[in-house]
Amino acid sequence: MSFHRENLVQFTVKKYAFYFAALGVLFVFTFWATWKSSVHNDVPKNLLGIWVTSESAHRDRFLEISPVTVTFGTGGATESTGLIQECEEVPDGVRVLYNITYKVDDGEAKLTFSYDRSTKELRLKNQQAIIWHKLESD
Repeated sequence: MSFHRENLVQFTVKKYAFYFAALGVLFVFTFWATWKSSVHNDVPKNLLGIWVTSESAHRDRFLEISPVTVTFGTGGATESTGLIQECEEVPDGVRVLYNITYKVDDGEAKLTFSYDRSTKELRLKNQQAIIWHKLESD
């Protein structure tokens, strides 16, 4: 009878040791995933806000960058929003080049633009002639 009780105690100890080890691995993985995502998707404060242009063809368009999303005003009352996965920045003199990778329903996409630190303007990679300015909040 004591042999059975001793085996039961050993089994219980091993079971709890396994649970604690699994919990530790889960904690480490969660910490790593949180750290990794926060390192790569930190969007600089100077980019946060709503960007517009005076270009007549884009009068009803906007670009909104938040700490976690990028939203494109696509004309009329429609918009498209993606969840930011990564924000890379490459200094280039007075300009900074940015690549924001974001997730949408059908996969990943990338927003590439330059930001001029002196004029505080954005220029999208595929529309260099169009200048975007941030709306100032009241």
